Amino acid sequence: MHFGDAAGHFLLSLRFPEHYLSFDADKEQVIRTRREIFDRAAADRLIVAGYHFAWPGVGYVRRREPYFEFVPAVFSFS
Repeated sequence: MHFGDAAGHFLLSLRFPEHYLSFDADKEQVIRTRREIFDRAAADRLIVAGYHFAWPGVGYVRRREPYFEFVPAVFSFS
């Protein structure tokens, strides 16, 4: 699952999904959509990717009540 602009920061977006940015047109819809996306990613253990996430930018979402947490994938170049 690619987060696109639904998660602009690997820590802040997942820890505070109720926060929105100034350019978000429909604030309530943004919050609902983020929660749905993060819930699904965590429940189904989907591989997620985020443009603005720390290296490697790919990993999983884990539910940590009352928020979510990004768990980066482990890569090996050998």
